[in-house]
Amino acid sequence: MEVRLEAFNLLNNFNWGNPIVNYSSGLFGRIQTVAGDMRIMQFGVKYSF
Repeated sequence: MEVRLEAFNLLNNFNWGNPIVNYSSGLFGRIQTVAGDMRIMQFGVKYSF
């Protein structure tokens, strides 16, 4: 029997996305997006005989 637990981004850190680069925008230079995935956890069991 094999038991497996996988965790990605365990501490739930995030990376800021790219800033808005449109000069005519009132939000120029602001970062409003987040890059990357949220916390993902997987659990699996494999039984062989």
